[in-house]
Amino acid sequence: MTSDDMKGILRTIPDFARPVIRMAARQGGVHQVHTRGVVWFRSVFLPTLHRLDRASLNGVRTVDLVSHAWAVAGDVHDLNGAPLAAARAYLHAARRARLAPTKSYALAELASAQSAVGYHADAVMTARRAIALGDAESARSARHVLEGGQPICQRSDRRWHVAELLARGHHWKALRTARRLRGAQGHMLRSHCLGSAGRTEELEIQMRQLEERYEVPLLSSADVFYIPRRVFEAIGWL
Repeated sequence: MTSDDMKGILRTIPDFARPVIRMAARQGGVHQVHTRGVVWFRSVFLPTLHRLDRASLNGVRTVDLVSHAWAVAGDVHDLNGAPLAAARAYLHAARRARLAPTKSYALAELASAQSAVGYHADAVMTARRAIALGDAESARSARHVLEGGQPICQRSDRRWHVAELLARGHHWKALRTARRLRGAQGHMLRSHCLGSAGRTEELEIQMRQLEERYEVPLLSSADVFYIPRRVFEAIGWL
């Protein structure tokens, strides 16, 4: 798709949604959306997509562009270690997609998310649907799912439960679970919960306690999503 084609399609997107869809459609759109952080993602990005779901959109490419944005939402959840939340977004993208590359990508990523949480039979069926659409890159990803393997997420893993609760916006429930976790990882997960809740002062205290008690950890994707950059700057981590 040329730059002019993209501009033409974006003109068919309602004004309120155009900046969000433009960002998601860019090369590196997942990174741009993810680095805006949890507050923007939850208050702007997702509500915009839900509003578009209720809008009357015309044109195959227009609807497909919105579907691609839902796939980006899935990618963001995946980066944050929440494959169930990712699966819901990928399923939404796959159902709305009108063009094979977008549908194939969404299905391949949905299969990967299903496999990660142990839904192997569903993952195999989804992967086969992705492969049948003929997009080479998505097919390669889907074939990895067909090879099987152990689920990445275990039901007993509280870290996973925290990630899924945060993806759904349940920061206080997540915090109750995170309080049962010890060590630097428990501290960081509690910081995610406070960041999600917008409790910046408490978050900064939590981060300083982490720094005093443990070595400064390597930052994960979820760390930079839930913890505002200004907090990292305030405690001298950036």
